[in-house]
Amino acid sequence: MAGEHWAKRVADLAQRERSGLFQLGALALGATVFLVLFPALMIGIAKLLTGWITFSLPRGIEGLVSALCLGYGLFWIVWATLAQWRRGHGTPAPIAPTRKLVITGPYTYCRNPIQFGAMFYNAGLGILFGTIVTGLAVFILVGIAGTLYHKLVEEKELEERFGEEYEEYKAQVPFLIPRMRRK
Repeated sequence: MAGEHWAKRVADLAQRERSGLFQLGALALGATVFLVLFPALMIGIAKLLTGWITFSLPRGIEGLVSALCLGYGLFWIVWATLAQWRRGHGTPAPIAPTRKLVITGPYTYCRNPIQFGAMFYNAGLGILFGTIVTGLAVFILVGIAGTLYHKLVEEKELEERFGEEYEEYKAQVPFLIPRMRRK
């Protein structure tokens, strides 16, 4: 299966020592892809799917909701990325993955805080460049795409690299919706 092949490939990459400059390059590439190109694709798809829906809110309200979504999403994305950099000695990018399993900071609330943040960030962009309906459609599309990736690829890769430590963490921390209280 392709997911298992990719999991082994990323596990192999994690064994390599990566320079800080390489990791910064991986972050820059990942930021370009996942903060610019991927949102543009999702917004385009959402507009195709919802173009027939004419509902919208007053532009000022949509602007406020967009700003709140963008800020909330970026908060989670940046917090989780910094945790991976500082505690995991790596990045979210598969070409420079963490060397240690990160289970602190935002990862105490959910296993996929970057996806959680990305859903809000992308929804905010969808509202900004479309309507509230576009933003909601983008939120759902990013949720589906991220969940498929995490379930079919990333979880297998983490099991391959971190074994029982990851299995224990997985059993204790919710997949996507943050637990509001720490255990």
